[in-house]
Amino acid sequence: MQSKKLLVTSLLVFLLSPVVTPTVQTVKASTDTTTAVTVPVKESDYNSLKEQRSIWTKIAKAALKKAIQNRSAVINAVRSVSGRTVANQVDRYYGAIVNALKPLLEWSEVPAQAVYDAVYRSVRSAGASNSVATNIALAIREAVSWIL
Repeated sequence: MQSKKLLVTSLLVFLLSPVVTPTVQTVKASTDTTTAVTVPVKESDYNSLKEQRSIWTKIAKAALKKAIQNRSAVINAVRSVSGRTVANQVDRYYGAIVNALKPLLEWSEVPAQAVYDAVYRSVRSAGASNSVATNIALAIREAVSWIL
């Protein structure tokens, strides 16, 4: 399972990483000597990368939607990542987890730490202990990254 994730991640990074080459302009002086001048990078040069930057946000939001809609997929993913005990705790606090994940769908970018923080706060406020909330938050963060 880990080798599949590594393979998929490396292929995505390879396919989506931009190829950067410096822009060099050759200027011919009146003395017949050639000099190279580096052209500064402009803001408009980054417009072509907008689609590549937003693909990760689309993947994260799709994973969050899948986690909200499919309880059994989340529990099975947590069971494979963290074991049966944590999966049972996720099943118990699933409503609090969904309530924590729904506001993240409105964000323009969703970092993994935000998923962890939101789930931790929600489970903690639902009455779980510190260690249980930490275990659930870590497992959900990993499970969301594995759902796709």
